[in-house]
Amino acid sequence: MLFDPAHFIYWIFLLIGIALFFLIIFSGAGEEDADSDVLEIPVLSFFGFGRAPLFLLLATDFSLWGLSGWLLNTAIGQFTGTLPERFWGWGGVVFLVSLGSSLYMGGLIAQSIGKLFASFGEDASSERLLGCTGTVFSRNIPLTSEGKLGQVNVRDPAGNLLKLDACLPEWAQERPIRGQEVLVIDQEESTYFVIVKDSLDQAQWLANPENPQNVH
Repeated sequence: MLFDPAHFIYWIFLLIGIALFFLIIFSGAGEEDADSDVLEIPVLSFFGFGRAPLFLLLATDFSLWGLSGWLLNTAIGQFTGTLPERFWGWGGVVFLVSLGSSLYMGGLIAQSIGKLFASFGEDASSERLLGCTGTVFSRNIPLTSEGKLGQVNVRDPAGNLLKLDACLPEWAQERPIRGQEVLVIDQEESTYFVIVKDSLDQAQWLANPENPQNVH
C-alpha cells in the first residue's frame, strides 16, 4: 500500500523538492530571497514568502507536501481499507491538509535553515558590514522617519551574501530604488542605514569626521 500508484502525485511533489535541494546545493540558487514586497501581504508572509530564500522555501514546501500527502494517504488507506483516489472525498482532504501543513511548516523550517546558512563564515561583529556596498533588493529604501524598512543584498568582507533590513538616514536626499548600489554607513540593532553610492549623500557623509567608519 505504501508504494501504490495512488500516491503518484505526492511522489512527484517529493521529487521536485529533492531536485530543488540539489539545485541549491550545486548552484547556490538559495542565496537569493523572495522579493520583500510580498511582506506587504500577510498571508504570504505567514507562509514564509519574503522571509526565507525562495528556492529553499519551495524545496522545503514541495518535499513536505509530497511526504505528508504520501503518509496521510497511506494512513487513511490502512484505516478504511481503500486508498483515497478521488478528489471529492478523502483524496481532497489529504491534498488540502498536506498542502496547508507543508506551507506552514515549510516556512518555519526554511527560515531556520536560511538563517543557519547565512551565519556560516560570518564575523562575530556586525560592524564588519559598515562601509560595504550593496544592491537594493526591495522596491526602494524608505527614510527612517517613515517607520518602514527596505532590503539590501550585501557581500561582507568574507564574501558571504547577506540580505539586510535597511533604511535611509533622516538627512539623506536621494532615495535608492531596486537594483541601485548603496553604501552601508551605520547600524542600529538589526537595522542598517544606507545611502546611494557615489552620490551627494555619500560626499556629505565622507565630509563628516564623525561618520561611523571609513569606506572599505
